[in-house]
Amino acid sequence: MPEGSAVLERLRDEGIIADDQYQAALLEAMAAGCRCEEAVVRLGVLPEAQLLKTLAGWYRTQFIGTEKLSRADIDPQLLRLVPRRIANRLGIFPVLYKRRSRQLVVVSVAPNEGDIEKQVQMVADVHKVAVLVARPAAIEAAIKKHYDRDPRAFANLVKRRRREPPPPSDFGMGGGFDAFGSGGFDDFESLAAAAPAPAAPSSAPKATPPAPSFTIEAPDVVAGLQSLPEPAPRDDERLVRPKSVLPPPRVEAPLQVPVDAHLELLKVVVALLERERDELRGHSSRVANLTRDLGVRLGLSPEALYHVSLAGLFHDVGKTGSYHLTALNVARYEGHRLQAEKNYLTPVRLFESARVPPEALTPLKHLYERWDGRGFPDRLAGKDIPLGARIVAVAETFLDLTTHAKNPYRRKLSSAEAVSVIAGLAEKLFDPTICQALRQVVGGDALRRKLLADRRTVLLVDPDPEETAVLDMRFGSAGFDVLVARDAAEAGKKIESGVDVVLSEVELPGERDGFELLEKLRAAGHEQPFVFLTRRGDSSSAERGFELGVADFMVKPAAPDVVVAKVRQLLERKSSGARGVSGSLREMSLPDVIQILSNGRKGGRLTVRSKGKSGEVHFRDGAIWDARFGGERGEEAFYALLVLEDGEFELDPAFQPTERKIEAATESLLLEGMRRFDEAGR
Repeated sequence: MPEGSAVLERLRDEGIIADDQYQAALLEAMAAGCRCEEAVVRLGVLPEAQLLKTLAGWYRTQFIGTEKLSRADIDPQLLRLVPRRIANRLGIFPVLYKRRSRQLVVVSVAPNEGDIEKQVQMVADVHKVAVLVARPAAIEAAIKKHYDRDPRAFANLVKRRRREPPPPSDFGMGGGFDAFGSGGFDDFESLAAAAPAPAAPSSAPKATPPAPSFTIEAPDVVAGLQSLPEPAPRDDERLVRPKSVLPPPRVEAPLQVPVDAHLELLKVVVALLERERDELRGHSSRVANLTRDLGVRLGLSPEALYHVSLAGLFHDVGKTGSYHLTALNVARYEGHRLQAEKNYLTPVRLFESARVPPEALTPLKHLYERWDGRGFPDRLAGKDIPLGARIVAVAETFLDLTTHAKNPYRRKLSSAEAVSVIAGLAEKLFDPTICQALRQVVGGDALRRKLLADRRTVLLVDPDPEETAVLDMRFGSAGFDVLVARDAAEAGKKIESGVDVVLSEVELPGERDGFELLEKLRAAGHEQPFVFLTRRGDSSSAERGFELGVADFMVKPAAPDVVVAKVRQLLERKSSGARGVSGSLREMSLPDVIQILSNGRKGGRLTVRSKGKSGEVHFRDGAIWDARFGGERGEEAFYALLVLEDGEFELDPAFQPTERKIEAATESLLLEGMRRFDEAGR
């Protein structure tokens, strides 16, 4: 039976639809592969507003119509509370956030299915979740519009709704209005307003310039959007409209494509051009990424970062010949120099006609200038060379040395070796400041890998999506990478790519069950811990599992927290022992270290030493529990530590804090620390 069949049966049993309408909707749902609620609207068995109002009454909640949802102005930060894969898997979409009570509002076609409230609460880390009702197709369109940035996602749905008689309200309520308090939705605020305003303008952090956007001329798309008629205002709309759901302004300008999406599109195109470059496949995208990292380290504005990323991406396009023309190769070999002099302007000529910003092309004209003034074409020296050219020259040379065996050293160098080579050419070929920035960026990447070295991958093998959805979110929030397989064959393929632990159901579809999967893995030499989480609770199944070497045998239903804790214990016992990580604050700033530990949900004691002083920050599951520095303890000690720019740090992951002195979230602490630092510098 298709999803929503119980709703369809209740509609029939309560006399809301006739038996022949029930049969027609059931057949439509089966044929179209959609939910029964969607089939009811598609066939016109019930108007959307009537169906949603009925469902809202049953679920004791409220509903949002398609037209209202299509005009919702959703802040991008709200989307980060609920990742796209979770929204898609649960069939939900976040619409509002209530700041004062930390209540998140999402829409779903079936609020009582799959324990949505609890699952979303775990993922979003909010105090409470309210689930409203919406049409299935409208939820899918909202996901496409806001997560996938598809401006036409609602086009067909809204047009179809226009042909129906206008309902009395497409944002209504069922019997559950009292559950939301007397204020209804009037005090819901967008997530953008959740951050507290600074006390005075003088203490506010400096505003970051807006990132540039790339314009695509698409008059046909724009005209299609403009052709959609505006709904007539209704008397009740002012009373029930949530503050964060407002009609967007009429589109009168060319569509604006976000910079990140545009840059990723260009990376795909350039990667296709590089398919035949053997070891250099993907080289240009890597150069673009490294130039951006260097630009961030140098403090470039978002617009300048965009331009230098484009320069890094385009630097090799159209340069034919057998040589890879890096700044180092061109300076060292006459053949490379002659070839570079012939075609160094090729990418500039190719992209000038495409309206690429000149700030992105100017660096390509001067990519082979040298810091000492002995380069070409204009023999520029020092800071007279465009900054973008200096950055790309360092980034490209580093990646050629580390990823291309045909570099001047005829082998792939380690990152440390390549940094040393480039540092030795500072003030001759390269800008010494950028050479230092490269050392910090590369050193910071190495430290990140060390800090996250114990991040483990768990493979969930279960044909039931609801079972894996809950565990996927819980393991993810506990700092694990999660893979999911529906049968033994798929599990075998994913295990080959490398996993640290397998959590499997015994009853699997296909030729092999969980026992046979375990036998095959052990025969192939895979020794990672294997845990059964199964519906089978009989002693014979458990006995067979332990005979095959299973690490644990758990019977469903099992609390997700318990499952995660047991898996973590297994991995800790298997590990040879936790190792600490140390580094320099010159390679990675303390806020960066703290953010990595927090995002990775790490625990331990971070000790910081600087100019004869030392302090500590205590972590547990990524949360900051305490800080000590000098005579201070708690938040004030944490803020005092944040200003340290020179010194060493060391992480002891075996340390477990027992007393919590700091309750604030990590992001709030970092933001407040930056505000104080900025205020002190005024």
